[in-house]
Amino acid sequence: MSVKPELAFDVCWEVYRGAREVLETKRGISALNWKDTGKFLWRPDYRARLNEWVADFALAGKSALEGPDWASRMVLFRLYYLGLAPYETARTFLA
Repeated sequence: MSVKPELAFDVCWEVYRGAREVLETKRGISALNWKDTGKFLWRPDYRARLNEWVADFALAGKSALEGPDWASRMVLFRLYYLGLAPYETARTFLA
């Protein structure tokens, strides 16, 4: 059984949004600024932590959209998917 890339991305984005919400509302950690987290954030564990899900999603998007041909899509990715800005607001930055 093969999984469509669109479905895989939608699932990853859903996990990202949930992880970011938990980090910011329940734990008081900024999901986009890791320097605000404090000195002792990392602890060895065999399970992925929420902050790792958030970072991995951002890094995967960055590596997929590298290059000058993808610059406008990178802007959209950062504003809409990472920043969770409304789509219409994010589109105004593309023109």
